[in-house]
Amino acid sequence: MTQSFADRWLDALLGANGITKPEKSKTMMSLVENRERSLKRARSRFVSQRHLELWSGAASAGQIDFRWRVAKGITNDILRGLNSNRKDRHARSR
Repeated sequence: MTQSFADRWLDALLGANGITKPEKSKTMMSLVENRERSLKRARSRFVSQRHLELWSGAASAGQIDFRWRVAKGITNDILRGLNSNRKDRHARSR
């Protein structure tokens, strides 16, 4: 779904009739609305007045990290565990 959204977004921006102002484009707004509705369902700001009111207006325009911090934390926990097991085995073998 993410790939499809990104492809359609880029096609609209870079296609033959390239859109220069996405925030004013019905096509682009439709892409955003459909994406949010499919991901958030009843929590979508297009569906829920409460969620629209709670929204700060931020669009999360920063770099997407795909939960890298979580994955990094889990990986580091595993590595620490493996390292401590190695130290324990080394200590027992002395």
